[in-house]
Amino acid sequence: MDERQEIASALGIDISIYDKHIHDKNIIGTFYVGDNRAYLIENIKNKIVVNEDNSHIFTKYNLKFEKCSFDKFDLSDRENIQWIDFDTCYFDEINIKNISCDKMYFSDCTIISLVLKDSKFSDSFTFMGHTIGLVKLFNCTFGKICHLSANKINEIISQEGFTPSKNILEGTIFIRSIEAIEKSYLTYTIFANAFRFCKSTFKQLDVSHSIFEEDVDFSGCAFGTEVDITKTIDLSSITFEKDAKFDESVFNHFVAFHTTSFKATASFYKCKFNTIPNFSPADFNGILNINNVIWGKKNKGFEYDNVEKLVEKAYNSNDTMENVINLRSSFSGMKHKLIEQDNLLDAQNFHKAELYCKEIELKKVKSRSTKEWVEWMLLLLYRKTSDHHTDLNRILHIMLMVIVSYGVMVLALEKILTCSCGVISSFLFASIWFVGAIAVLYPLYNIKEWRTGWLARGLLYAGTAAILLYQPQILNPVLGMSSSNEYKNTRVMKVIDKLTAAELNQVNTELIAWRHIQANIAKSTREQILENKNIIKKNKYLTPALPDIVTAIKQDEVIYATRQSMSVIYIVLLVLCLYSLQKTARKNTIVPS
Repeated sequence: MDERQEIASALGIDISIYDKHIHDKNIIGTFYVGDNRAYLIENIKNKIVVNEDNSHIFTKYNLKFEKCSFDKFDLSDRENIQWIDFDTCYFDEINIKNISCDKMYFSDCTIISLVLKDSKFSDSFTFMGHTIGLVKLFNCTFGKICHLSANKINEIISQEGFTPSKNILEGTIFIRSIEAIEKSYLTYTIFANAFRFCKSTFKQLDVSHSIFEEDVDFSGCAFGTEVDITKTIDLSSITFEKDAKFDESVFNHFVAFHTTSFKATASFYKCKFNTIPNFSPADFNGILNINNVIWGKKNKGFEYDNVEKLVEKAYNSNDTMENVINLRSSFSGMKHKLIEQDNLLDAQNFHKAELYCKEIELKKVKSRSTKEWVEWMLLLLYRKTSDHHTDLNRILHIMLMVIVSYGVMVLALEKILTCSCGVISSFLFASIWFVGAIAVLYPLYNIKEWRTGWLARGLLYAGTAAILLYQPQILNPVLGMSSSNEYKNTRVMKVIDKLTAAELNQVNTELIAWRHIQANIAKSTREQILENKNIIKKNKYLTPALPDIVTAIKQDEVIYATRQSMSVIYIVLLVLCLYSLQKTARKNTIVPS
């Protein structure tokens, strides 16, 4: 039996069909042997089956198959295989177990299932094909090159159940997928040489508990095909001994980098994280490059609502308290690393997110202590007013709101409070006007619809301009408080100015008639009334003009006491705004540690 007949017999090939091809051009397909290699081009009759009975042929000959179909390809327990090449072939199932092979190539092939187990490829294993349904790698060693490149890889698994597969990838690894890798599990794997994913799309990826001993490159990859915070790309507990590059990649799912160690450069240049990742507590020993990174949709990942959503849905877990603690640790660690690198602007974002997490954590505490309550209120206040000293525009407008609201309150006291009432009720009235004005302006200012937003700003700017023109002393809290003395006699002066000369003479006569008051020719009736307001209030024998004066005196006292109290509150708020304004203005150069 010659070599050609031996191979044909082992693989179940009808050699006579290929012999007819020589005489009949309508029959396609070629089968020939030369240079210690056998070439089968387009098997004609049946699908080829490789199993234990015939797989020995691969140890004796270097075989190349082109345009062939395999029903089953089971290559097990064979050593010293030198070279196998498949071009444009179709496989239902490939099971390769416990073999040693120098080179194995798959070019433009379609494979439903590919399982490699307990095998060693000393030179190269290359798949540059069309589609792989499932790839499983168990306890395999790849010496120089492991190259997986396909239009679509549905699933890559290197771990089954809870048993670590511990593949040893000693060579340079290339995985290039044009369309999508549905699922990729390469856990507990040792990558002994450079590993490159080039512009691949992973619908799911788990490379946790693996070690990359040389450079790894995920540049240009997409992790997840749609934005979904409930799905996780697991890159946790990995050790990157050398450079790890994720440049220009897109992360649509939540990415878990927790307990991952980057011993050299970790580069995320121009990455887009549609969901903020978790780096808690990742270890960055080298350079961390996050230049030009986009955090969240429209670069709004560090806004409070997005952080809160992340806390609620990360890891698809119901334990939001654990999530918020882990994420707060992640943001804190990133902040400190960026401060070490003098990247203060990016550190500012992570510091802000850290404070958001602390606020959410305190909000979820069921029974807060007094200290926790105060801390939560302060975090809420600083977030609402200046976004933790990062939004200069907002704190400036908040300060204008406080000034305008105080002006509205003063106007309300002067124009609306016309009846005599107690100091407490008057204080409540003023407080309602003061807080109410802020409560109306603030939500209007924050409305994103531009017409309503500009309307609120227009009212705010108009109110500020009116105060500057008519009551500029309000801008200075000390002068504003001292000017309250002007309001001690506002109402009573208006009543006196309305009295006729005869009524003034009558009031003056009545005052002189009271034994408590000595006539003073040098002083006018107005001065006599203002100096003796307390006596006038207590006197029961009044002329017809005095009841209105007594009512006005009482109203002035209420307004004066109320404005004094409100001025104290106004001073506190304005001082807080000024402090926050100057601190926010310095944020370009100073970041809290």
